[in-house]
Amino acid sequence: DTVVFSSKVTAGSFSFFTDGSTRGVAGSVYPQDIDGDGIDEVIFAGIETAPNTPETYSNTRVFVFGWRNGVFQDITAQWLPGTSNEVEGVGDIGFGDFNGDGLLDAYLSATTDIQSPVDAFALMNRGGWFERVNLGENMEEHGVSIGDVNADGYDDVFASGYHAPFFFLLGGPTGLTRVTLSGYDPVSDEWHSNYNGFGSDSIFGDFLNDGTLTMVVVDGLAGGSKADTELFEIRFAGGMPVALAKRFTLPLPILASPEWEQQGITNSHDVRVENFDFNRDGLPDLLVMSRAWLDAEGNWPNISAVQFLENRGGGQFADVTAARLVGYDHASVASYRPTFDDFNHDGLTDIFLGESNFEGENNSHTVLIQQPDGTFIDTGRDAFNQLLSPNENGAIGNILRGPNGQHYFVWREHLYGDPQTTIYLVGMDVERATGTATTIPPCDVETASTLDLADFSLHVPYVPVDGTYFDVNFVETNPQDNRIEWRLASARISGTAVPLGCDTTAVFNGTQLSLTGIALEDGAQALPGTLIANLSVRLAGNQILLDLIDYAWKR
Repeated sequence: DTVVFSSKVTAGSFSFFTDGSTRGVAGSVYPQDIDGDGIDEVIFAGIETAPNTPETYSNTRVFVFGWRNGVFQDITAQWLPGTSNEVEGVGDIGFGDFNGDGLLDAYLSATTDIQSPVDAFALMNRGGWFERVNLGENMEEHGVSIGDVNADGYDDVFASGYHAPFFFLLGGPTGLTRVTLSGYDPVSDEWHSNYNGFGSDSIFGDFLNDGTLTMVVVDGLAGGSKADTELFEIRFAGGMPVALAKRFTLPLPILASPEWEQQGITNSHDVRVENFDFNRDGLPDLLVMSRAWLDAEGNWPNISAVQFLENRGGGQFADVTAARLVGYDHASVASYRPTFDDFNHDGLTDIFLGESNFEGENNSHTVLIQQPDGTFIDTGRDAFNQLLSPNENGAIGNILRGPNGQHYFVWREHLYGDPQTTIYLVGMDVERATGTATTIPPCDVETASTLDLADFSLHVPYVPVDGTYFDVNFVETNPQDNRIEWRLASARISGTAVPLGCDTTAVFNGTQLSLTGIALEDGAQALPGTLIANLSVRLAGNQILLDLIDYAWKR
């Protein structure tokens, strides 16, 4: 599949600050249909970047963009009139109906990333505008999860972070009410640590498949390791939550494994966890988004991972990442706000990941395209990289659903020294390769065999001519000595299958497609299964060349 964009449009600009600060803002981009019309609005929020101090920290503002008369634009004045968009620091946003009026509200978590207390806020939806409600002071609220904890029909909030004691914000007719966890469960006469709930993010779900709501926390401390992923029961007394009781420790995050430790990664910072039934068996599975912990010099390595944890029932989860995720580029920053949608219109849910890069290439926006067999292929990094401006701007974006079901990619950029943040928008689509290429018999090879490449799809735009593409199929020619060599067997140009001869060359409009074969090496004697290859395309004179980036085998 191929990610394609329309022309870039400037949607508007603003300053996150009221005091003229020109520092960067760390924060995600939040697409959400807040007015219930089936079209996403987008909320921009965050915190002034560290290093910082409580004395020099600048409070931030929240902005809302949406569609008016077919134009994507700043609609903050409608949704947050006057100065009601002025907050302090927002670490994450959670959406739910907190007062049962059928309208979508929002919780803005309280953090500055510098251990300084600030106020948390609820944005209560009054039907076309938000009322900002101050919920009181807290600090280091890193992630927000939403669910009906006490089964009373109102959405509730838990903000995970690094400051105990922890509390629930319970929804009700008047909105959210804070209920602090004591740690004592009078029903079982047990004490549970006030640090249960400590972590970077949490998620609710019926993870035990018994009709009860439980909670998973990542980056937890209850097990003694910052890398722990833990499952908690919520204990009640008198109808109120009083404690989190640890039940299970889940598999170690990928970047906390011995394999990564050998590469100098000391620990895993697991920034987000999502409830996602990726194997479609009715049990809630988990995705854990992680980044490598600080190195010896105090810098954040440009390394990330996505972990697929499959729910096996009874609180048992298995790490099935190797079988589910194909071609993930670890040289990237972990996504703090993944988006789930069917981006290529095949009926399967895909995953968008996006985050800012401040060093090296802007390589942290991609779409994990779900395949019919349940695998997810890392797709479109190069396309996003080419679209975004230089990475020192900290460009960060997300995908929204616009009018007529069209997907759009929206992002913000901020030049250091400039108080303004600019918002850009492009139409986005993920084109699917169609049809079946004609395979010709192998040439000059007596014992050659053809692998099952039914799931292999290479869909490469032909750069000089818009709307033209070719698909290719490869045939094994020399499976020996731990080397598998391939030659081009056929190509499809604009939907027409073109058989190729043994010179593996196709001619189109006088331009030669130079595809003379790709050699793959592996230490194993046999590599049965299906090849999934990631390649890049480049122009060299009048030739289009394919370079092998990486490959994986589906056994």
